[in-house]
Amino acid sequence: MESAIQQIFHINVKDAKKYRCIYLPLKDGTLLSPPDPENKWDFTVFKRNLVKNLTETNRKAYTKLIQKPVADVRPSF
Repeated sequence: MESAIQQIFHINVKDAKKYRCIYLPLKDGTLLSPPDPENKWDFTVFKRNLVKNLTETNRKAYTKLIQKPVADVRPSF
């Protein structure tokens, strides 16, 4: 996988900065614009915009995921 990433994106995975990410599949028909880079979402806006647009099943999975502790990683809200 690392060699494929390096060939396609010209990134050395071992030297790249790593972030904790999560994919949130939104409900069908959700139309949502990303935040302005100069005006980041706080957690209240995040919940209003994203969490309310998750299906019940995905909301439960999201809640379970975010409750897991991860060493040396902090969200950047």
